[in-house]
Amino acid sequence: IRDNGSFVCSPGGTIPGLQLPSMDFSQPRRAASIAEVEYKHVLLLYTLEVVRQSEAISNLCLMFSVLLIMLLTCFVMNSSVNSVVLKPLTRVVGVLRQHCAEIMKMTFEIPHEAEEKAGRKTSKDPPSNADENKEQEVEMLEKVLVKIVHIFETAVLKTRRSNNEEEAMFLDNFAGVEEDNQTQAPIMTLQGADQSEDHSAGVSAEMRKQLENRSLNFFEESEEMQRRVALYVMTNTRSCRRWVRRQGMQETLIKFIAVIQSKYQANPFHNFGHGLDVLSEVRLYLHSIKSYTIFSEVTVFWLLVAALGHDVSHLGVNNQFLVETSHALALKYNDKSVLENLHCSTLFEVLSDASTNV
Repeated sequence: IRDNGSFVCSPGGTIPGLQLPSMDFSQPRRAASIAEVEYKHVLLLYTLEVVRQSEAISNLCLMFSVLLIMLLTCFVMNSSVNSVVLKPLTRVVGVLRQHCAEIMKMTFEIPHEAEEKAGRKTSKDPPSNADENKEQEVEMLEKVLVKIVHIFETAVLKTRRSNNEEEAMFLDNFAGVEEDNQTQAPIMTLQGADQSEDHSAGVSAEMRKQLENRSLNFFEESEEMQRRVALYVMTNTRSCRRWVRRQGMQETLIKFIAVIQSKYQANPFHNFGHGLDVLSEVRLYLHSIKSYTIFSEVTVFWLLVAALGHDVSHLGVNNQFLVETSHALALKYNDKSVLENLHCSTLFEVLSDASTNV
């Protein structure tokens, strides 16, 4: 009972208006087993030693039960593995042993027949010595190995041929062709893709060949020629050029390319030439994977648009520099992918204009 701000525990303590039975409170061995309940002027102490012991025993029983279940599960799984894996393997080994025995039998029959015929002709000749027997054993072993090789080649010949054909197709598609000590881009003849080209962009045949060979230096070309090359690439990607012609967006596409070029800053690397380089590479990769069998025409065109504008408005520095210097863009985008957000925002800003909305 509270007395002058502190609790006093006495056996004869009484609370007015409350009859308490006689209680004998003995302090448990662990203080953690004491539960205190305080309410206004009353402090009640409970001993939970017996309860905690019961909980510990229950936890031990639960742990042993889980271990027992795990042991039973392992036993059942072992039996299942034995019936599903080991028994079939045993049968396979038995079949192989049977075939090997037949091969050995056929191999040994051949020299026995030869010996019988030779014995009939030269019955008076002395028996062969130990060296001749060893030579015959070696010959028989060689014949057994030859038969095993023939069986193996017969069994896996079709699989090997199909695998070789697939590997050859893969190398033809992705390895490229060497000509005049230059590796050409892996361009394939696509059945089902549009084969007609649009030369209205004014790109020469020599420059088109350099595009295919990845030998064109976009950084050294003039701004006018860069725009022409960009127009040629976006209107001559095999998986979408038919769709581009149907849309009749030639003028809009020309304006879009010009505006994107103006948005690129005069950086040593992250300039419009870099965007054009990535655009050309994306086109070649789309050709190499037969993208018309994977993506729709619209999706391929989206990829080209994203490739051309992927670094638009680049400042020539990295994200960490913008964050460390508390640049306005870093504050705007909360230090998260600052340049990437800038590129995406600028690209969509250009596309939001009706005159450049491709």
